[in-house]
Order: sequence, then C-alpha cells, then structure tokens
Amino acid sequence: METLLVIFKIFALVAGILLLAIVIFSIIQTLVAEVVSRRKNKGIKETLEKVLKGLEEELKSQIEDDDKKEDKKEKEDE
Repeated sequence: METLLVIFKIFALVAGILLLAIVIFSIIQTLVAEVVSRRKNKGIKETLEKVLKGLEEELKSQIEDDDKKEDKKEKEDE
C-alpha cells in the first residue's frame, strides 16, 4: 500500500513539473511573439514614413511645376 502511495506521489510530482514546464513555455512563446510583432511593426512604420516623405516631395515638386506653368501663362497673357 505504501508503495502505491509513493508511486502516486512521484506521478503527481512529475505531472506538476510537466504542467509548470508547459506554462513557462507558453509564457516564453507569448513574449517572443510580442517582440517579433513589435519589430515587424517598427519596420512597417519606417517603411510608411519613407513612402510618405517620398509622396510629400513628389507633391511639392508637382506644385512647384504647376506654379511655374501658371507664371508662364500669366506672363504670356500680359
């Protein structure tokens, strides 16, 4: 009877250790996913900022070109 009790205690201890290992692994996996997500978001943010800067420069050059064309038209009209 005592042997069964010892075996049961060992089984319970092993099961508890496995459960604890699963919980720790799950926490680590969640943290790693969060770090990867932040890095990915940072990369996306940097890319979007570059695209916006490019668009801003393109719009500025188009506005300058339009202003030059309007100035030419005004000079020709005078």
